[in-house]
Amino acid sequence: MKKKRIIAIANAVLACLGLFGASIIAAPQLLAFPFKAQIGATTIYAEQPIPTRQMAEILKRSDALLAHTGIYTAPVGSRIFLTNGGWRWRILSLTTHFAYALTRPISDAVSDAAIFNRSDPANDQIFNGMDDKKRSLSGVITHERTHMLIRRHFGILRSITFEHWKSEGYADYIAQESSLTQAEVDAFKRANLSHWGITYFEGRQQVAATMAKNGNSVDKLFND
Repeated sequence: MKKKRIIAIANAVLACLGLFGASIIAAPQLLAFPFKAQIGATTIYAEQPIPTRQMAEILKRSDALLAHTGIYTAPVGSRIFLTNGGWRWRILSLTTHFAYALTRPISDAVSDAAIFNRSDPANDQIFNGMDDKKRSLSGVITHERTHMLIRRHFGILRSITFEHWKSEGYADYIAQESSLTQAEVDAFKRANLSHWGITYFEGRQQVAATMAKNGNSVDKLFND
């Protein structure tokens, strides 16, 4: 009898944890971000005070970049969560702690949220917490929103089948930046070292070459 009670309690705890996990995926603001700002149609949640003027410029640049996708018909990523790379990021990122940011395919329709690692909007910077590398926050916002546009345009189920070099390369192609430079990629290769950023960099190059040949068609890129 005692064993059954322990099992029941354990199952209840697991159910509560599962419910909590599902809740914060749909509503990351449940983690009590202390700062909030509304800029146009975008709601920003943050762990530090939000420099609204700089953040407005970041979003303006992101929107301008997204306009070049050819599939940007309405805003995406209307909720942005800026973390310090601490406990909130670790809870929300689950097993992807060393990413710059993330969106979740299944929760797109529910949350329309993009979550970011250690962010510095005053200087348009974001850090991945792994190798002290940084990118522009505006570029990474654009990268994540591009993923959301792809899922909206092609459908979630189909988009998760796309080749990695296409989906990540296209997101960096629209953001007009990558985590590594050509010189860094060359140095890694000369030293016979691997780096996760090489796939993204080379994917962006391959996407650029493909788009130049296909008339700049995103449909042809992903359908061929």
